[in-house]
Amino acid sequence: GVLGGVLGGLGTAEKKILPMGSIRAPKPISQPKPVYPPAAQAMGLSGKVILEIIINARGDVENARIIQSANVIFNQSALDAVKRWKYSPPTTEAGQTVSVFWIVTINFTSTH
Repeated sequence: GVLGGVLGGLGTAEKKILPMGSIRAPKPISQPKPVYPPAAQAMGLSGKVILEIIINARGDVENARIIQSANVIFNQSALDAVKRWKYSPPTTEAGQTVSVFWIVTINFTSTH
């Protein structure tokens, strides 16, 4: 099976977007599972992909980039999946919606 989970939270990257105040963590609303690449399945490969995503003020994933990958075979599937994910809008304590950087991990586990 494939599982996406939030590994990291608000790090120094958010300060580029919002220099002051604290941010309420975005909560996942919808996280469609990535497609397990058939070639990886055929070879019995497993591994994880760690991505940095930007969640915009609407809670949509606006951008994604791979920080670390167990195998390049998983990269496109991981990117395609996270770009379809939806979060609750990130907000400041004052209630303003903002964009944030977020770190997520997708685990690809072979069913062999």
